[in-house]
Amino acid sequence: MKLEELSIRNFAEGLRQKQFSALEITEAYLKAIQERDGVLHSYLFVSDDAARASAKKVDEALASGDLSSPLAGAPFAVKDNILV
Repeated sequence: MKLEELSIRNFAEGLRQKQFSALEITEAYLKAIQERDGVLHSYLFVSDDAARASAKKVDEALASGDLSSPLAGAPFAVKDNILV
């Protein structure tokens, strides 16, 4: 199973069933970005440290039973499509 290819539904289910952690997902996406962006040039900026810190917070919330959002821990990218 490639973690970076999971659907949002499979991601949310797997995270709550502890098949993987939010940090593992984050690391998989960061690795995929690092491997592919040299060719694609899709990202202007990747916030590795902030992504890892957020993932750790999600894992802590999950461990304490305080994870309320179904999208918590889901990685995402923001497309800048506005010309100013």
